[in-house]
Amino acid sequence: AGQRFQCTSRRQITITVPKVGNSRLKSVRVTVNGKRHRGQLRGRKSVRVSLATKLKGRYTVKVTGVTRSGKRVSTTRYYRTCTPKGTPLPAGAPKSKIKG
Repeated sequence: AGQRFQCTSRRQITITVPKVGNSRLKSVRVTVNGKRHRGQLRGRKSVRVSLATKLKGRYTVKVTGVTRSGKRVSTTRYYRTCTPKGTPLPAGAPKSKIKG
């Protein structure tokens, strides 16, 4: 069989919203797999999203924002909270468990 890898977690992500231009984001709405989720504005056009409470899997993160000039902008990204990066585990090693 293939090699097993240690899980590398991606729990804090920063998303830069495109097409904002020289304006600033006034408000944002973040959804993860279609459900409303908390996000923090970071600077002029970035949003920090925490996936710390999510289990291993693939998640669709959609950020919809309104600039100060009233323009609506949005972006959709896909993230995996556990990716097979890092060093291979030796044969027979136990799998790591994530407590979230």
